[in-house]
Amino acid sequence: MDEVVARYVQARGGAERLRTLSSLRMEGTISPFPDEKGPFHLELKRPGRMRVEMTVQGMTLVQATDGLAAWVKGPMAGGGSAVVLPEAEATPLKEQADMEGPLVNWAAKGNKVELAGRETRFGGEAIRLKVRLKSGDVRTVYIDRQTFRQVAEEGERSSPRGPVLVETRLSDHRMVDGLLLPFVLEIAAGGNERQRVVFEKVEVNPSLDDERFAVPPGARRPPPRSP
Repeated sequence: MDEVVARYVQARGGAERLRTLSSLRMEGTISPFPDEKGPFHLELKRPGRMRVEMTVQGMTLVQATDGLAAWVKGPMAGGGSAVVLPEAEATPLKEQADMEGPLVNWAAKGNKVELAGRETRFGGEAIRLKVRLKSGDVRTVYIDRQTFRQVAEEGERSSPRGPVLVETRLSDHRMVDGLLLPFVLEIAAGGNERQRVVFEKVEVNPSLDDERFAVPPGARRPPPRSP
C-alpha cells in the first residue's frame, strides 16, 4: 500500500511540488445533461477553503467553505439567500477542500488507508484503495496500475434526502506548472444522470481573497440541535 501511495504522489508531481501548492483556480463548463452546458468555476486555498460556482439554465449556484463553516447560495437553496449548512452536509464540502486529496500525508491528516484489491474498470486495471477519513467517512480510490494516476473515486455523501452514493471519474490528466491535474470530471450521484465538468483554464497559486470563501453577512443558519 505504501508503495502505491508513494508512486501516486510522484505521479501528481512529487511531495515537494505539492507542498508549494497554496491555491488553485480552475475554470470551465459543466453539463448536467447532454444538451445543457454552463460556466463552472472552482477555487481552492489553504487551509481548507473552497468555492464552487456554476450557472445552468440561467440559475447560479454557489457552494463554499472557509474551513470552519460551509454554505450554499442559489434559487434552489434558500431562495437566493446564503444558507449555512448543518454539519452533516458541511463535512463533505470541507473534505473536498483538501487540494492534495486524502492520500497525501494521509496519516498526519488522521486518515486510514488500506489496499482493497484490483479491478478492471475505467479503461484498464485499477488498484483499489479503501480510505477512512478522520470524519469516519469511507471512500474507495482507484489508481491506474500503469500510470498511478487517480482515475475514479466512490463514496457516500450526506444530502437533505439522506446518504447517496457518489462516483467521480477523473480523466484527461495534464501537467500544469509541475502538477498533474485532471481536466475532465464525470460525477454521478445516487444513480442520477452523470454530470460532466470540463476545465479549460487552470491557474496554480493565484491570489485569492479570503472573503471569497467566508460566510456572507446575514446568511441563514441551521436551527440549534436539540440537547
